[in-house]
Amino acid sequence: MSQSRLSRHLKILKEAGFLEVDRQGVWAYYKIKENLNLFCQDTLKNILHLSLNLPQFRKVSCPCPKE
Repeated sequence: MSQSRLSRHLKILKEAGFLEVDRQGVWAYYKIKENLNLFCQDTLKNILHLSLNLPQFRKVSCPCPKE
């Protein structure tokens, strides 16, 4: 997936309430919100019941200390 397309998808997920972003300089680190609203919680639960071939993701830590 191209960087611009991925950025667009992340923006949509953030605006929908699924993600939060931590900006550090030119980098943006996204993570799933800890306290999701009921709609987001239900949506994620329903996705688990779909027969989708989703790629595996890995957790990445920031290599730089937070300021």
